[in-house]
Amino acid sequence: MINAHEHLSSIERLGAAQFASTGLATSHRAVTHKVRVQRTVRASAGAVASVGVVGAGTWGALSLLDGSADMAAPGSATLASPTAVPSETPTASAVTFEEVSFPVGERLDDWVAANAATLGVDEEALLTALAAAAPGDANPEGWIKAGSYTIAPDSSAVDIAEALIAPRIAQFEALGVPEDQRQAVLTTASILQAEIPLEADMPTAARVLQNRLNQGLMLQVDSPIFYVVRPDINVVSDDGFLIDSPYNTYMYEGLPPSAINSPSDAAIDAALHPAEGDWLYFVVVDSETRFATTFEEHLANLEEIQPQ
Repeated sequence: MINAHEHLSSIERLGAAQFASTGLATSHRAVTHKVRVQRTVRASAGAVASVGVVGAGTWGALSLLDGSADMAAPGSATLASPTAVPSETPTASAVTFEEVSFPVGERLDDWVAANAATLGVDEEALLTALAAAAPGDANPEGWIKAGSYTIAPDSSAVDIAEALIAPRIAQFEALGVPEDQRQAVLTTASILQAEIPLEADMPTAARVLQNRLNQGLMLQVDSPIFYVVRPDINVVSDDGFLIDSPYNTYMYEGLPPSAINSPSDAAIDAALHPAEGDWLYFVVVDSETRFATTFEEHLANLEEIQPQ
């Protein structure tokens, strides 16, 4: 039986060939393709769909850092380990602190489900507190910086949320990222984290996204819609990405409304400092990311990964 990954890859290659025949492959006009369906899907709904076009980094645009690639303070800033400091110093050696870790690339809802009980708080209460502690009114996904945290006993959900969010805010402050650009940086970095296996390739992939922005193209990468449909835990159908969701970058222009995971420091740095180049496409082959400047080159890369 073909597995979901193989099935998605097959659809991806077929979509690339079909797309090449439309003429859109050589046109860099903004394309808004909004396919409405009779349902609204939220990130937690568990509905399923699959790719219907080309896959990661094929043809699209996003709003990334207002077109500026040089918006960060020097990248040599040394960041402290994201360890939450208890508000009060314990007075007795019998007091037990909870040590928890947040992995790179982790989803917020998965982490809360796995750790809320250990921290002695209700899942929904912690999610609500995290949403309140994160800047802005977006999904707080990505605002917990990967690392180890020491949580004081009997901490409230609000106290825990503030301790978990503080290191990410401190990171952006240390890097000199303006407050009104932090969400875009975080969301972009999370896409790089999800799409690009090797950190060394992340700056080039970030440039792909930046170049798409500059040419008025539409972003069509898989990872944001995967954030919604969860192919890691759901069976994915072949109805062609018809999920009407702001996380569907095959349907909506620009960045999705939030990050989709907790990106690494390397992904944050890549989002802030894209490599120099004119690439417009990328495709991942095993752990190698292959980049292309033309759609024809991208098709050739796709052909190389087609099963014989």
